[in-house]
Amino acid sequence: MWFAVGGKTFRFSIQEFYLITGLACGPDPPVLEKRDGSGSFRSSMLNGEVRYNNKTLEAIFKAASSDSDEDMVKLALLYFLETILFRKDQKVHISALQVELLENLETFNKYPWGRKCYETTLNSLQRDLRRMSQEYHTTSKKMVSNKKRKCHDNKEKDGIRQYALHGFPYAFQIWACEAIPAIGVEIANKSGTLLPRIVNWITPGTPDATNVIKLLDRKNVSSKMN
Repeated sequence: MWFAVGGKTFRFSIQEFYLITGLACGPDPPVLEKRDGSGSFRSSMLNGEVRYNNKTLEAIFKAASSDSDEDMVKLALLYFLETILFRKDQKVHISALQVELLENLETFNKYPWGRKCYETTLNSLQRDLRRMSQEYHTTSKKMVSNKKRKCHDNKEKDGIRQYALHGFPYAFQIWACEAIPAIGVEIANKSGTLLPRIVNWITPGTPDATNVIKLLDRKNVSSKMN
């Protein structure tokens, strides 16, 4: 995916995603054989169910106890996948595939989570940017409906629109810090040159969208992503 900023183009591809996260981005694995869903992890830690949203999964994770250290590790991995790497709408159920893969940690660890995470994040970016572009051209820059306008007056004056990214949007944020150094200076602190690059950055708070937009409007934005 390419972004045009200040007369220059910036690429956010799976290569950059790998440099940022260090997650495995290999080819798709063979399709798993369907099972009856009665694996030991699913039975012991999830009561045989996968029809949970992230809020319910969080409650299960916080209250969990087991004599099996392996099952506790698997539950922690599932929680990490669902709430960090594959962030989604709270109403969406957790992934049955991820639960299935956790039945065998060797298979789980070989899975190209980076590729799947990148694809999920990219699809979310493309969907929301496409929607915002359509709204921009059809609603004369109106941000929200009249019912919500009062709550967003200040942001609307600056032309800022809100949207929720799914997947791992933090990796996209760190990519922006790496690719466009001026953004990194504005919204985060860099403390080293280790790999993966995400470990070098600390974001002290939520970035101010107004300042970032003003920065991106400059004509001489420099780039750096090697």
